[in-house]
Amino acid sequence: MKIILRYWIIVLGLLFAGCSSSSNALNYDVAVDAINSPNSTGGNSYVLLPGNEGVSLEDLQFQEYSNYINFILHAKGFVKAESFDSASMAIIASYGIGEPERHQYSYSLPVWGQTGVSSSTTTGTVNTIGNLSTVNATTVNTPSFGVIGATSHIGYYTTYFRYLTLIAIDVQDWMKTKKESVLWKTSIGSSGSSGDLRYVFPVLIEGIRPFLAKNTGRKVHFSYSYRSMDTDKDVLEMKGKLSVDPPSNQQLDVWRQAANNGNVDAQYNLGFIYHKGDGVHIDYREALKWYQMAAEQGHLKAQCYIGEMYLNGLGVKKNNRMAMEWYQKACAQATLSNKKYPKGSESFMGNPIEYERRFRGCDAYQRLKNLADK
Repeated sequence: MKIILRYWIIVLGLLFAGCSSSSNALNYDVAVDAINSPNSTGGNSYVLLPGNEGVSLEDLQFQEYSNYINFILHAKGFVKAESFDSASMAIIASYGIGEPERHQYSYSLPVWGQTGVSSSTTTGTVNTIGNLSTVNATTVNTPSFGVIGATSHIGYYTTYFRYLTLIAIDVQDWMKTKKESVLWKTSIGSSGSSGDLRYVFPVLIEGIRPFLAKNTGRKVHFSYSYRSMDTDKDVLEMKGKLSVDPPSNQQLDVWRQAANNGNVDAQYNLGFIYHKGDGVHIDYREALKWYQMAAEQGHLKAQCYIGEMYLNGLGVKKNNRMAMEWYQKACAQATLSNKKYPKGSESFMGNPIEYERRFRGCDAYQRLKNLADK
């Protein structure tokens, strides 16, 4: 019986291995293609415009997606212009989801049955009368069981192609010549089971972020995963207060308990909500306390935010030297963590999200440079 049970555990494990994982992560395969103009004259101010036919600036879905796009543009150093005339570029956003594609696959399931006889036992009696003997015997066969064949089955699944394209047009050149001079173009596409573009859009945004205004030289394929679209920190950060409910008192108590027990994520979360006033009153001193605890455990973003607080005098006396020290810690940690992902290498192209996440923490490099230049 143990052998039979073990067999089915293995079989079922193989059957469902593709449907789940121990981490319960949501895995996404994406492809990014980015190209830029070598003749770009620079400028980082922009206006964001819809590129889909029939979509206006007042379209609710465009407004929702604009929040995500503006978030990553701001993180990359782009500045939203006051008007079209004052912008150096117009960024055209086109997005959509394709028609459902039905796919067929085949699989086999084992058939369990009797394969033979594993042993035989014969019992009986012998009766003797004079010189005559008779035997009454019974033979019992113990059958053996195993896989005697397989049945073929056909299954189906549906996928959708989801995409986002951002094209930057030189506004000043257009105003002079009425020609659409493309400064850069970055596109991302992904096929998956979800036909809900609103649900998948943060994935496209996170995937396209490292390649804005870049030139990949070819189409780049890579994979990354989220624990949950409702709890992933990068997704929540992009959504901001528009889509994320402030933490409840119960959640705060849980975070405080975990933070006091050394949980670095809880320490950072508490620092962030007190820093930004997310569901609580802004308390820079309280934020600094929790950031400090997380930073001492090597949390890169916490280190960056401490630098920001010293730079701007939030909860502490303004101190450029201390800000420089904290930015240096973050930058040194990012550099050390990413020696295995040098820019331009196959390793980097294979894991750009990890590379970008480590290097972009609070834009520490740029802020460090700005401090050094003063």
